[in-house]
Amino acid sequence: MEVLTSAKSETALSVGEKPTGSVPTGSVIVLGANGRLGQACVAAFHAEGWNVAAFARSIPETERLAHVNYVQGDALDPEILARAVIGYDVIINAVNVPYGGWAGVTPKLTDAIARAAGSTGATVIIPGNIYHYGAGMPVTLSEATDAAPTTELGKVRLTMERAYQSRAVLEGFQALILRAGDYLDGRRTGGWFDSQIANKLPEGKVVYPGPLDMPHEWAYLPDFARAIVALAGNRETLPAFKALGFSGHNITGQQLKDGLTATIGQPLKLGGVPWAMLKMFSLFSPNLKGVTDMAYLWTKPHAIDGSAFDALVQGFRRTPLATALSQACAQLAITKQ
Repeated sequence: MEVLTSAKSETALSVGEKPTGSVPTGSVIVLGANGRLGQACVAAFHAEGWNVAAFARSIPETERLAHVNYVQGDALDPEILARAVIGYDVIINAVNVPYGGWAGVTPKLTDAIARAAGSTGATVIIPGNIYHYGAGMPVTLSEATDAAPTTELGKVRLTMERAYQSRAVLEGFQALILRAGDYLDGRRTGGWFDSQIANKLPEGKVVYPGPLDMPHEWAYLPDFARAIVALAGNRETLPAFKALGFSGHNITGQQLKDGLTATIGQPLKLGGVPWAMLKMFSLFSPNLKGVTDMAYLWTKPHAIDGSAFDALVQGFRRTPLATALSQACAQLAITKQ
């Protein structure tokens, strides 16, 4: 398995400082670079030869890549952010906000990023989800699907997307959304795959949050990060605002269980998520309330229509499911028996 290795950067820049010399066209700053998506985007842009800046409140030395410009700061501070993005053509909003903070933090973060992008004319790329479609969503989700959020999280996301849409046109920057399902990844970051589904694989057990016959949308995180790079590379062909879907692996719980069985080479028992108990505890935890509010995603069949993205980025290759599961399990130190 090929695992991303980290090396210390040659330099760490202060806020607003840029490398000497001109900044090439392919220049990107990744906000929230210490999160799982942020790290994946930094690595993906770096691999494609972009001039990359990684922006976060703090980034451990052990997580730093050579030839990446590390900028320390708070994305919620409009002045710091405005200085940090100067000279970069693309801004990736990979800031990870816990569910409990979405309502309060997301509008402030959106405003700060929009202001910064408006001051430079940069392109902002936002990783999107499917929350705003609501519990009544159809099976196939495309750019034409109406938004009908039924949860607080869905309403926050819809408000955010509409803010980017209106401000991009009015303030002279570009905002692009790439929508995906749950992340399939081998980092232990508290996502569904690492914290629940694959967490007990060494004990011969897979935990699945819903019925095994329901199709669910997954995006292998390295693929999604490469897709964001590809979208950035095609940004000049797109309007001021555009939302696209990224279709990763649309599979049932049974298909995922079968894939994990083949990956680790042993039969797996099936466990479930105690939703009733979680809903009781969610009365005291805003973050857990967000998790339980979105429980319908495991009981409603859904698939993202990625045809518009595939037409834009022709020839984009997704990692086969078996390979993705093998690499994710290897990163989690779950080996074949």
